[in-house]
Amino acid sequence: MKIIDIIKSPKPTLSFEVFPPKTSQNFESVRMAVEEIAALKPDFMSVTYGAGGGTSDFTADIAAGIQDRHGVPALAHMTCVSSSREQVRRVTDTLKDKGITNILALRGDIPEGFDLTKADYRAEFGRISAMCQGADSFEAWCTLYRKITGWEIELATSTDQS
Repeated sequence: MKIIDIIKSPKPTLSFEVFPPKTSQNFESVRMAVEEIAALKPDFMSVTYGAGGGTSDFTADIAAGIQDRHGVPALAHMTCVSSSREQVRRVTDTLKDKGITNILALRGDIPEGFDLTKADYRAEFGRISAMCQGADSFEAWCTLYRKITGWEIELATSTDQS
């Protein structure tokens, strides 16, 4: 189920957010927490990417477990600030392979010492607001993207240009 459809529903929505472990040794404790949270039958659960992408390796596995084992729709975060186009493509391919169709793509926290003026995400993708100016151009972009990838796209953006 698409998260956007859940949120648009007139009924109140309950969701929980899960933070992946920093190390594989703590993966089991997160898995157990997911079991307890999923038992509450939330409308969906989101899985963060970790500050600066530091714990992103576990995001897809946790999100897939939420959906596959518990039947709760999962929303996977994807932080793009320090990612190349190829890294983003790998992450989205992995999520798609695991059946995750809800992605919250974020600029994300800027890692300490990271030079934002040289950030690959700006060079590779440009500003989302520039790419999506006007409903017609956004719709055309979404249509093309759907044909290429099979992904559905909903846009939520802020006016923050930093």
